[in-house]
Amino acid sequence: MSSIPVRAGAAGMRWARVGAGVIGVVTALAGASAGSATAAPGPAGTKVVLGSATALSAYPYQSNGSDLEVTVLNQGTTVVDSYTLTVDTTSLAGIADLRTSADCRTKADRVLVCQRGRIASLGDTYQLPLRRAKGALVGASGEIRMTVESHGVQLASRTVKVTVPDAGLVTDRLERTPGGDTVKPGAAMKVTSGFTNYGATPLDDTYVVMRYSDLVPGQEFGNCEYGLRGDATHGGGRAVCDVKGRVDVNGSYDLDLGSVKADTAVLSGSLSVSYGAKDVPWGDEPHHRGTGGELKLTPRPASAPTTEPRGGSATTTVRVDNTADIQAVGTTVRQKKAGDQVRATVGVRNKGPAGMDAWTGSEPGEDPPFETRVYLPAGTEAVSTPESCVKFTKNGALDHYLCFQDTKDLWIDPGQYTTWTFDLRVVRPAELKPGRITVSSLPTDPDKGDNTAAITIQAPGTGTGTGGTGGKGDGSGGTATGGTSAGGGDGNGAGTGGGTATGGTGHGSMADTGTSGVVPLAAGASVVAVLLGGALFLGFRRRRQG
Repeated sequence: MSSIPVRAGAAGMRWARVGAGVIGVVTALAGASAGSATAAPGPAGTKVVLGSATALSAYPYQSNGSDLEVTVLNQGTTVVDSYTLTVDTTSLAGIADLRTSADCRTKADRVLVCQRGRIASLGDTYQLPLRRAKGALVGASGEIRMTVESHGVQLASRTVKVTVPDAGLVTDRLERTPGGDTVKPGAAMKVTSGFTNYGATPLDDTYVVMRYSDLVPGQEFGNCEYGLRGDATHGGGRAVCDVKGRVDVNGSYDLDLGSVKADTAVLSGSLSVSYGAKDVPWGDEPHHRGTGGELKLTPRPASAPTTEPRGGSATTTVRVDNTADIQAVGTTVRQKKAGDQVRATVGVRNKGPAGMDAWTGSEPGEDPPFETRVYLPAGTEAVSTPESCVKFTKNGALDHYLCFQDTKDLWIDPGQYTTWTFDLRVVRPAELKPGRITVSSLPTDPDKGDNTAAITIQAPGTGTGTGGTGGKGDGSGGTATGGTSAGGGDGNGAGTGGGTATGGTGHGSMADTGTSGVVPLAAGASVVAVLLGGALFLGFRRRRQG
């Protein structure tokens, strides 16, 4: 029998110490059971463990935990200077396919080999995509047989059982014409979609669910129910269609979903499509029956294009060749006499031509489309501030306020003006300098010159108080030289645009979705600030609702 070159000593002892800390973890991951893995006898001090799941399900798409993940670990004191991992899927022919990776190559039909040098101190890992074979039947099963060899000596082996599950109806086609990333406002796009029945039984009813975001259906189908969701003014809702017709096991079918149109006042839009064997309940959501023709299935010819099957829904997203200019609006306020409080109302205005989502996170107010910061004029202090503004300090002193839209507002319309009102006291008249309001992190910004506007207080005996740049601060977005001033006012008020942060005239009250009475984000953040001793951190998570 050939022998494995042995390099024991210091290196082996180091591995023994390091390996002891990870053996428990790897053993848990391996899920080894009697008969699933063996270690062939090798030179003294050699103990190679081959770890993986003991059973896998072969889906037609990537699913959590469905790929073959293999760990090669040396738990012995002898160093293995090179080895070959062989993965044999012969018994999976017609059942499942194991795809190659950068570390592995095809040795023979349905046999992969993976070769490396010395086993890493924490083990070597391989991830091989496992997919259901076309035409496989639910319940079919086979095995993956793996071995590890070094210099002709087998050091470990393992067997993994693979079974085909019932994956149901799987979307594998979604196309729109014209394609491309960008379309003009108001453009219509033809949509074609399709699926394959990876279930165990044929069907006579297929339920198609289409979810629209900032896209409007070009026509309705008579066998579909349509409902509006969120900000439906610019295209938001879903359709659930009951499509009749025989759907065979492993059969593929396509549907002409008609057209969708990009609204003229949006920056982007998306359409998601999914298929199922059960109806989707509407609950209390208003909906109506479509008035057009019937949506039908068409058996897919072998020459038709397909895409990678997807678990759940498939989504097509398009950018609209549009812009939304968010303008900072400042103010100039005159103090009638020394000691009087002054009211400064500032805001942001959407100059269009497009609107935008007021928030994109999973909670009302989470992930706003832009950030608004208010820096108070030097020489003043706040007597009262809006609920929807959070105070941030720097080196123990006030730096700025971060202000938010009304959390009940779903959409920021073109022309919408949102305001925040601050009651201020002049405490150091000689130090008066303009503050500013800034907007930043815009998804689109055709005019950066109006992202900052001045907040000016005119006190008796201090001159006009105009001009200047205001105090510096992180994320200021520039100096207070651009933007728009809301005009003058007396000591009891600011210029135009009074009121608090009510979200202006935007569409989409949340009352009908059960979220009325939501605590404003700023109020919740203020509580956190108190609990943390004034040190507030807002973790903005970038994710979008499905």
